[in-house]
Order: sequence, then C-alpha cells, then structure tokens
Amino acid sequence: MNTKSLLLAAGLGGVAMALLTDIPLVGILGSCCCLWVGLWGGGILSVWIYRQSDKTQPALSVGQGVLLGLLAGLVGAVLGSILGGVFSLISGGISSAAYMDYLNQAGMSQYMDSSTQQIIDQVASTGSNILVSTLCKFVLYPVFGMIGGLIGTALIWKK
Repeated sequence: MNTKSLLLAAGLGGVAMALLTDIPLVGILGSCCCLWVGLWGGGILSVWIYRQSDKTQPALSVGQGVLLGLLAGLVGAVLGSILGGVFSLISGGISSAAYMDYLNQAGMSQYMDSSTQQIIDQVASTGSNILVSTLCKFVLYPVFGMIGGLIGTALIWKK
C-alpha cells in the first residue's frame, strides 16, 4: 500500500465522517432517521479516494480496505470529538428543552415516547455529556468505518 495515498484517503474520509455526523442539525437528522451514512460512508469514501489516488495497485485486499476504514474512523473520532466539544461549548451545553425544541422543529419529537424524552433529559442535564460522547465516538466511528471500508472494497475495487 502506498502510505501517502493511504493517509490522504483516511484523512479525507475521516473529515467527511466528522462533518456529516457532528454538525448539530445534520447529526440530529441523521441520528433520528437512523441514516448514519456519515459513519460508514466515510469508510467507503476513503476506499474510493485511495482508488483514485493509486490506480497502479491492481487490487485492494479486504484487510487493506478495513484498515482504510479503521483509520478514517479514528480520524473522524478525533475531529468529531473536537467539533462536538466546540459546538457544545458554543451552545453553552445544550439543555434538554433546547434539544427537544430542535427535534420539534425537525418534526422528529412525535416519534419519541416518554422514556426517550427522559433519557434526553438525563443526558443533557449532566456535565459529562462531552466525555461520554467522545468515548462513544472512539468506539463507534472506527467500527462503522471498518464496515464502510469493507463495503467500499467490495463495491469499488472489483476484480
């Protein structure tokens, strides 16, 4: 594998992953609709970018595609944690009422039951939501990135 192309592809895939999932309105819509395209899409994008930047390589193995997705997930987790922390500080640690207002404006609150609203109240009321979010990102982003790398290898790198 070409190291320069690998790092470029993983970096750009991770940036796309962080932007699609951690910008507040885009992330809320993606989570409510269970699209999460930003998570596994970053892995697919990294495989596609690697393919475009290194056309001399005849094939990409499944392990190499998974590695690209893993690296994109790690980059996405780092950038997503930074973006999430910045947006949380800008919004002053969004309150559960403000979060519910966002969901009402998006038309998503009608699909939530009272237990989901209680969970939102508990998470939003604690000061540790940035820490919990960061820990979740360092688990979920690499896993979904690897899945995206696997899918991207199967779709993009046909033999």
